[in-house]
Amino acid sequence: MELMYAFTDESGNHGFNFENEGVSTFFIVTAILVAENNLSKIENEVESARKKYFQTGEMKSSLVGKNHKRRNVILRELLNSDFKIFSVVVDKQKIYKDSGLMYKESFYKFVNNLVHKELRYAFKKLAVCADEIGGNEYMKGFCKYVRDNEEIPDLFGEREFYFENSKNSVLIQLADFISGTLACVYERGKQNPVRWNMLSINILI
Repeated sequence: MELMYAFTDESGNHGFNFENEGVSTFFIVTAILVAENNLSKIENEVESARKKYFQTGEMKSSLVGKNHKRRNVILRELLNSDFKIFSVVVDKQKIYKDSGLMYKESFYKFVNNLVHKELRYAFKKLAVCADEIGGNEYMKGFCKYVRDNEEIPDLFGEREFYFENSKNSVLIQLADFISGTLACVYERGKQNPVRWNMLSINILI
């Protein structure tokens, strides 16, 4: 049975006062899925694109912003590589106010469960790698979720969950870029007038 790697990152935030600037209407978590025997090849291909378009910096969606023409060019090159995309897109506007998900801890636990349940169901041999930087609320919740669940190594089959600095993982950077691109598809004010049809090539939402 082949080992699958999942490199995860997210876009969006917890807030529900949508009239406030900076509060996202969607929360998006993306996992970049790469088979173990293809890992080095995909890392090299994505790193080549990173160097081409971001030089010495990280490949971050925020650095492209609303420059949709540039984003399309980068996406077309990235999607030539043989990775898969799994994304959970949560429409926060459809969450009931009495559901308990207004609380950050409950919200992040809910999203974590959605992501990990589907990944565990799809892949019996899975290694999940997430950005170790805990500067945002979701990653703080993610870290707590992992620490509080001692069964995590068993849940992921023969491999356990681990963290890595995104600066050292171009595939975590890729997860950031795809999550940010999906935000441009879903979020008002970020949308590209021409949606990215090429995402249908290998994206699973």
